[in-house]
Amino acid sequence: MKILIVHNYYQLPGGEDDVVANEKALLTSHGHDVRLLARRNDDIQSTTDKIRVAWQATYSEDGRARMAAELRDFRPDVVHVHNTFPLLSPSVYDACAEAGVPVVQMLHNYRLLCASGQLTRNATPCEKCIHGAYQWGVIHKCYKDSYLGSLFAARMLWTHRHRNTWAEKVTGFIVPSHFMKAKFVEAGLPEDKFFIKPNFVPENSNLPPLDLTAPRHSGLFAARWSREKGLHLVLEAWKAMDYPLRMMGDGPLADLVRETAKTKPNMTLIGWRPMEVLIDELRRAEFLMMPSTWYEGFPVMLALSLANGLPIIASRLGAMGEVVQDGKTGLLFTPGDAADLREKVIWAFEHPEQMREMGRNARADFDQKYSADANYAILMEIYEAAIRKGPASPARKVA
Repeated sequence: MKILIVHNYYQLPGGEDDVVANEKALLTSHGHDVRLLARRNDDIQSTTDKIRVAWQATYSEDGRARMAAELRDFRPDVVHVHNTFPLLSPSVYDACAEAGVPVVQMLHNYRLLCASGQLTRNATPCEKCIHGAYQWGVIHKCYKDSYLGSLFAARMLWTHRHRNTWAEKVTGFIVPSHFMKAKFVEAGLPEDKFFIKPNFVPENSNLPPLDLTAPRHSGLFAARWSREKGLHLVLEAWKAMDYPLRMMGDGPLADLVRETAKTKPNMTLIGWRPMEVLIDELRRAEFLMMPSTWYEGFPVMLALSLANGLPIIASRLGAMGEVVQDGKTGLLFTPGDAADLREKVIWAFEHPEQMREMGRNARADFDQKYSADANYAILMEIYEAAIRKGPASPARKVA
């Protein structure tokens, strides 16, 4: 099968980029002919560039031309789009329709519904815009805290909602959780176009085999040090606890973390480190905390933790509340409730045997649902269904 993957890389690397790389390697390893059409936001340098790109985020003739040229040269059986914002734009769907090629769109976040792409404001869930009231995104400066940037993002959303672009031009949508599917369907996208495919992580052959009997210690927080990731909840929960805590990451709340660590000898700061170090930390920890206060799509960290036999203490929110099986592969707590998080942490440290059993369950869950083999089977079913259904409706230019 010939597969064209399409992705617009942001300036800062993120989980979407990891998913693209993992899936491309997975498909290639199974003998498929795979090509990547990529644009990078590093190309946006001057103020003039930013204004031009913001305007063309709604419809880029350049993006459409690049896609058309790639389709003529490569002639794929299916196009797998990950992200078109902002350089490629939804114009790539018209090129696919003209070429008669079906399109599947991976929805990593809520970019089709929300200016920020996260359905969050002030680090808490916000759904004011999902039915088309995009003025709220502008009023609250939801895109990078900018009125102008939020206006351009809202323009893109409004235009394609009223043109019915998402429903007409995309053959099928891939989402990593049932929770995300429900939100998009609530917003008006056709339910029969959705496929559920969780993210996965490949096994690293350079690492020593996983030993589920090895001793583990400490709690672990490994994420961006920001409020929406629930960092403030971790710091609040640990105020009155002397259990060991290891903090991996960096971000806008780094100063707060460093100041707190000065008074907490049981807190160890690691910072951002390579993947090998992260996996070592996952294999040494008693549990990983994912206390996010927004609707996480499917963080790669979820699959990484399960792969390494690590139970997860997570917010009962979004994909986290769906993937983590309370009492079996981890513990769930009330979103935003530091006291409830503290109770779950204390229970975890006081019940090491039960946590060890959860770790074994976590690895078994990974093998069944989130391994590369399981993911490949699902991906092939999605591609084949899209090819049977055929391309979307004929192209229609957006003014």
